[in-house]
Amino acid sequence: MTDRERVAQGCRILDEARPGWRVAINPDTLDIGDPFQCILGQLYGTFERGLEALDLSSRWAAEAGFANDPGVNDDEALTTAWLEVEGIR
Repeated sequence: MTDRERVAQGCRILDEARPGWRVAINPDTLDIGDPFQCILGQLYGTFERGLEALDLSSRWAAEAGFANDPGVNDDEALTTAWLEVEGIR
């Protein structure tokens, strides 16, 4: 699965759980590798709180593009994929 496909899954999850989430993301500070500035960190305060709020495991979070999956993708590429989502930038 590509980074864009993972991010699309993450978008679907957020569209259902938190409509309007795109306007709450600061693209200038977005960093998937930072637990406070990643997508979930910006929306829920920390990556871990976001996982809890969405009832996601760490493994599913990687599959949905909320975290990198070592050996599959990296923070920079995943951050770029999120920045390409319509409505964020």
